[in-house]
Amino acid sequence: MNHLDPYTLAFITSLIGLYLAVNMVGIRMAGTRHRAVLLWAGSGVLLAVGYQLSRFVMSPEVGPLDPQTAVALANFFIVGSHGLLLLGFQDYFNRRPWFLWVALLVFFLLVAGLFWSPMQASAALRVTVLTVTEGVIFGASIHLLWQSPRAHLTRYSRALAVVIFAQLGLLVARCAMLWIDHFKGGGDGSAALLTPLIFSSMVFYMLLSLMLALLLFRQKEAQLQSLALLDPLTGLRNRRLLHRAMEQQTRRTQSGGEPFCVLVLDLDHFKQINDQHGHAAGDEVLIASADRLKTLVRRKDALFRTGGEEFLLLMPNTSRAAGLDLAERIRAVFSQGAVIGALADYPVTVSIGLAAAGPGEELDAATILKRADQLMYKAKKLGRNRVESDDSPRSDDGRAEPLPGSMP
Repeated sequence: MNHLDPYTLAFITSLIGLYLAVNMVGIRMAGTRHRAVLLWAGSGVLLAVGYQLSRFVMSPEVGPLDPQTAVALANFFIVGSHGLLLLGFQDYFNRRPWFLWVALLVFFLLVAGLFWSPMQASAALRVTVLTVTEGVIFGASIHLLWQSPRAHLTRYSRALAVVIFAQLGLLVARCAMLWIDHFKGGGDGSAALLTPLIFSSMVFYMLLSLMLALLLFRQKEAQLQSLALLDPLTGLRNRRLLHRAMEQQTRRTQSGGEPFCVLVLDLDHFKQINDQHGHAAGDEVLIASADRLKTLVRRKDALFRTGGEEFLLLMPNTSRAAGLDLAERIRAVFSQGAVIGALADYPVTVSIGLAAAGPGEELDAATILKRADQLMYKAKKLGRNRVESDDSPRSDDGRAEPLPGSMP
């Protein structure tokens, strides 16, 4: 830093602010329509203006502003830039942005810098007010990023929180050194840590620009993965995820001896719904049926829509008896109440095939899925609205009889 004076560093930092703005605009034009991108682009613009104004403080002869006005305006734009960062984070994570509070905080800093004489006369007081203001804005940003509600972004948002925390720590350190210098009678001390602070700010904004882009691209990647792995109608996992989950489950059973069950569930007479009421009504029945299944399955179970009116439930660490109990409960709930949706009074029943697997049994995923599918078709042929298992006796009305040792 010997050859990079504060004047030059401030100029470079203003260019980085412009880079941040251009970067966000480019991401916006590439298809990311989130409002946070515009807020972060605005942050880059304010940052560039703020650091250009700060150069007037270091070399008053190059600009039309007196040092006091230049300081107040530079702080206003730089802190405003950080305020837009916070508003962008809040908007990005679907929190209500603090537009009014941030505006009040930033304009208070401007008015104090322009008209409060003690703040103009003391660098220590000026930096203290600035640090407190930055502490509120940066602190709120750090808290939000650390508590990120999006699990797939936790690693990235926390890394960004650490970077912001480090920058805030340098601001606090400069404020402390100014007060130490003030009480020692060492003069105004306005240049204390100025070069290291501007250099650290330059590095901070470079990292910030890169990490914001990374955060946005990671979110876009997660959205594309979601489109590829989730059923767009019901929001359930699709067949691609099913094969992956089945392979993982069979490996767990082979290594740890964990039993599991697979249920194939098919809505009865669904073609009649489409033929008589239209496909839109049929879609509502599928959505309502998926929502009902979500309320019946356990937290550890994985629910899939495998096509048409067919669903599949993978039940880890579940014996055949426990699988039959849950399958019968699902069948009973569907048979006792109409689905919710456009066809509120339309009774929809379900036929279920259950295949169980465990240590010492056939653990080929494709074979297990085929067996459960065949049992579902068997339930269809035997009258529908019933559960068929590869090893369960039946009652006359189609319900599964309790296995020996299970609850009646």
